[in-house]
Amino acid sequence: MAHARRKFDELIKENQSPVATQAVQRIAWLYRIEREAKELPAQERLAMRQAKARPLCEELHIWLRLERQRVPDGSAIANAIDYSLNRLGGVDRLLA
Repeated sequence: MAHARRKFDELIKENQSPVATQAVQRIAWLYRIEREAKELPAQERLAMRQAKARPLCEELHIWLRLERQRVPDGSAIANAIDYSLNRLGGVDRLLA
């Protein structure tokens, strides 16, 4: 997740992309859940991820796919979205 977030962070620093800003905010929601779950035993951490992070991950994935349709091919934001979609894989991978 950090690698995907970094691509959007770079765009924010370069040109204040509103799509990149929204992507970073959405990823930050997932980071908050991870911080909350950090001290929990593995089973409880997994349960928290399933309950709280799964819906956000699914929403992020759908949002990225929709935004990708709206941005021009070859643009920096398209590249960041493509990178994220390719590297993040399915939601289940994120929540393991």
